[in-house]
Amino acid sequence: MLTVQQADIISLLTDFKYLRYSHVKKYIAAKYNSSEEHLSKILKQLGFMGKVKTADGYVMLPGRKMDAAVIKAFDVVMDLTDGNADLIYPGTGVFTLMFSIRTPCDGAENENRGVDASMYNHFGVVLVERYCENSICGRLRSIDRDLTVIFILSDLEQQKLLRIENKCYFAMRGEKGKYKFFKSYRKDIRTP
Repeated sequence: MLTVQQADIISLLTDFKYLRYSHVKKYIAAKYNSSEEHLSKILKQLGFMGKVKTADGYVMLPGRKMDAAVIKAFDVVMDLTDGNADLIYPGTGVFTLMFSIRTPCDGAENENRGVDASMYNHFGVVLVERYCENSICGRLRSIDRDLTVIFILSDLEQQKLLRIENKCYFAMRGEKGKYKFFKSYRKDIRTP
């Protein structure tokens, strides 16, 4: 029988196959307030059971292969939320993955919502391959306008080629390996 944390790690890896150790650490620390030492013990237990493998800074289900796009998308989510995403799930179509964050409502919105005065903001993460900017724009036209799209770019020129009607942000890996987030190529919104 698995503990809640063990089951959560297995569920996360079932959805995403192969993640960085740091992804799992941030996710479990944020969700359960667990220490790295505790996570290490959990992963060792799962390893002894044959449920997971750890190697070279990665955690995976046995027999699974790494998907670089998922790793980059998870890097973005962890850098933006520091592991505090309420829901993280595989994307479909153009989205590599999707996640939701609960945010408090203010004023009049609280009165209409009752006791739980919060709402979810939903995000989709898109890895923008070089020279595929126009096809991504076409595929996003039918997407719900309430979804916020985060585009992972390899350079700033790509942002100029994306003509999007959705709410969106852009992410680029900074000099220290962390992602920088911005609304347009001149305005940083968050640099972890």
